[in-house]
Amino acid sequence: MSHEGFNTSELAKRYASALFSLAEENGALDAVASDLEVTLKLLQENDDLRSMIASPLISRAEQANAIVEVLKASNAHELVQKFFGVVAQQRRLFASESIITTFLEFISEYRGIKTAEVVSAKKLTATQLKNLEETFHQKLDATVNIIQKVDPSLIGGMIVKFGSRMIDSSVKTKLLKLEQEMKGLA
Repeated sequence: MSHEGFNTSELAKRYASALFSLAEENGALDAVASDLEVTLKLLQENDDLRSMIASPLISRAEQANAIVEVLKASNAHELVQKFFGVVAQQRRLFASESIITTFLEFISEYRGIKTAEVVSAKKLTATQLKNLEETFHQKLDATVNIIQKVDPSLIGGMIVKFGSRMIDSSVKTKLLKLEQEMKGLA
């Protein structure tokens, strides 16, 4: 299903903001944030769940029931279950990862914690993540929450996004630059 014409970033901000407000009103910010971290991990690691979310062949009701059942099974807060039920009914589950990531950024800002997105070819080890956190803390003099994503097409290295800044040290980008330089020599 193509989602052309949708600005997923703006959509994610609207939904994440609504969830943040509801969680704050209900005194459930910590519980919701924790459940969303678990949900994000489920989405990133479960191919069947991602396929269900993306499938235009599955009805809104079936998607809503499925996502709510998954969330119930992971003991997610009732607010999270209802929220994603509504998201499914509105056919917006395709934006779930963006909504969750945006919510986690909101909660980090609320707590005075900065957020960095790190994309690497393979999942980083606990030691690598700890070293990155320490480096960020030293350079930025702030606690930094790292949101990790995996993109095997990078081959190696990583891309770090922090606010509006991006550092791309991926092998893929280095090879593309080398290719461009070689074309210039031809």
